[in-house]
Amino acid sequence: MSYIDIKYARLVGGRLDKFKEKKSGLYNFRCPYCGDSEKHKSKARGYFFLKQNDLIYKCHNCGVGRTLGNFLKDHARDIYDEFVLERYKEGLTGKHRRAPNPIIKTTKPKFKPSINLPSIASLNREHPARSYLEKRKIPQEKLDHLFYADKFKRFVNERKQTFDSLNNDQPRIIIPLKDEDGKMFGLQGRSLSPKSKLRYITIIFDESKPKLFGLDRIHYDQPIFIVEDQSTRSSWAMPLRWLGLMLIFGRLVGAIIFGFMITNLVTNKSSIESQQPSTEVTK
Repeated sequence: MSYIDIKYARLVGGRLDKFKEKKSGLYNFRCPYCGDSEKHKSKARGYFFLKQNDLIYKCHNCGVGRTLGNFLKDHARDIYDEFVLERYKEGLTGKHRRAPNPIIKTTKPKFKPSINLPSIASLNREHPARSYLEKRKIPQEKLDHLFYADKFKRFVNERKQTFDSLNNDQPRIIIPLKDEDGKMFGLQGRSLSPKSKLRYITIIFDESKPKLFGLDRIHYDQPIFIVEDQSTRSSWAMPLRWLGLMLIFGRLVGAIIFGFMITNLVTNKSSIESQQPSTEVTK
């Protein structure tokens, strides 16, 4: 007989009415399932007894039968998990054993979001997505960082279930949002249709990240310029107060997405400096 069974039979016995150890491998007490008898409080017809080297519970009043493990699960849940784990360590679980395999709690693995899409740079120059960005004066060397999804909703649902319906699924330009370590924490889809009610749709995988584009390319030892839009790069740089408002409302707008915030990304530093007033942010 397993010493683990004896240990836990005695542990739970302290909670059972009229518990007695009759002899080795035999324990008697009042049945906690039926209560034995309301009239005769001295009656005790519940037993732990030995069967095939394991303790089994049986009530000779109500007929309930349980393995020791299931008995603990019903009446001593706080020590049940320890019982299962100890039997597991001793190799007393599995096929033909009377204790279940322990439940090992593990955290759900987190998969790094990826983009298996053609980059804008790989599209021919007549493609609507590339044509649109070139008209917005996005530099050619930056088109490798933007992508094209023919079915935006389907693409998003493959990474995060977001859309209940795939009806009216439209192509969009995909703008990945990456943190300072280069890990993608979200993306934004820019519609190509001038009639679209939602020009931009933002999908965030990690809500703890600041919703800004270009964090992976910031050089903190250089001046950082926050601009509204690449197509209007000769206009004033965006004041910080507007950036703060956008963060408060938790929204990304085209002004941030297509306005590459960092000097070494897209912004033509000389064109910004030529405008007054301008906002320069340094760390």
